[in-house]
Amino acid sequence: QAAIEQRAPNRVETVFEAGSVSKQVTAASVHLLAARGQLSLGDDIRRYFPELPDYGTPITITDLLQHTSGLRDWGAIAELEGWPRGTRTINHGHVLAILMRQHGLNHPVDAKYSYTNSGYSLLAMLVERISGMPLAQFSAREFFGPLGMTHTSWRDDYARVVMDRAQAYGKVGGQWRLDMPFENPHGHGGLLTTVDDLLRWNAALTARRVGSPDVSAAMEVPGVLRDGTPITYGGGLVMDQWRGVRQIAHSGATAGYRAYLARWPEQRLSAALLCNAGDADATALVRQSVTTLLPLAPLPPATTRPTAPAATQSVTKVQLSAYIGTWTSADADARWRITAEHDSLIVRRTAGERLAFRAVAADSFTNGPISIAFVRRGSAKPVVARVSVDRALGVGFVRVDGER
Repeated sequence: QAAIEQRAPNRVETVFEAGSVSKQVTAASVHLLAARGQLSLGDDIRRYFPELPDYGTPITITDLLQHTSGLRDWGAIAELEGWPRGTRTINHGHVLAILMRQHGLNHPVDAKYSYTNSGYSLLAMLVERISGMPLAQFSAREFFGPLGMTHTSWRDDYARVVMDRAQAYGKVGGQWRLDMPFENPHGHGGLLTTVDDLLRWNAALTARRVGSPDVSAAMEVPGVLRDGTPITYGGGLVMDQWRGVRQIAHSGATAGYRAYLARWPEQRLSAALLCNAGDADATALVRQSVTTLLPLAPLPPATTRPTAPAATQSVTKVQLSAYIGTWTSADADARWRITAEHDSLIVRRTAGERLAFRAVAADSFTNGPISIAFVRRGSAKPVVARVSVDRALGVGFVRVDGER
């Protein structure tokens, strides 16, 4: 249902949020500016964002497009502060402020592929700085209007009323609850669209008529790392194979919205799925629907691997006392109060919060999604910690002197 409270059904005309499927529209906008000579994809991003840190090696626009920049994900950093996505309203100014604070990268530039929303949020801001108009206005003029995508826009103002928009839901304790993206950053996600409009977009990519001049072919050039290793990501598109069939696709997930958009060029087949249930597997649903339409290779025999028990480290309350205190991070703008209970460290980032961390190795703790590695100098109590979460690695924390 599009709205459970009103018992309103989903229809072909229903507007959903496309999550990271949105990235290909942002990429097309940047490629179009490059094709018109208004920027070069090899430009150092600090040419346009001088307020960003200098990491010694230039981060190029191509690095942002192909997720090889090493930039930490701004949402992951906000989570370390105690404000996961959806728990407070933010805008592009907040995103830029988070990235300006970062003293390190997840990895050296171009050394690895690491998916991060930070690059595409910056690209949305870049479009505005170069073209003089917001991404929403630029993409509507250059793409949505010419392609007849009349139901497509951006969630650049989350409070704006969008006709025929489905509410997003997630299950908590077996009950459906609203799970909407109450935030304004976009470009990495935030495309409001319908399945019909997405199929129009896919048809334009296939026909090579995305923008004037066309930029669809440029978007389908996969990246290469500095050591020559190829990757499958291009300009907001993943070029790979599914069971022996070449495909060009991208998935998406934001709050309770799920999406998948795919093309199989040789078979001239395209599929789009948009959903407002957070527990939906959009990729699997699309693949189930096209299985009989593609010359798929047989599935390999199913294998099961024994699950290794989670590693734990025996600690005593005396040992845990070495970590007790207040820890702060300039990168995350965070202040953590760490105490000990039984054989666990208890982290409190915000009022009323309590996260339990168990030891997994010497000076290393985890609560599942977040890990802490404390750093000692000799046998002294640690004064530095490196905190990692998915898409943000090695974020520095220091102990506040004189606090216990």
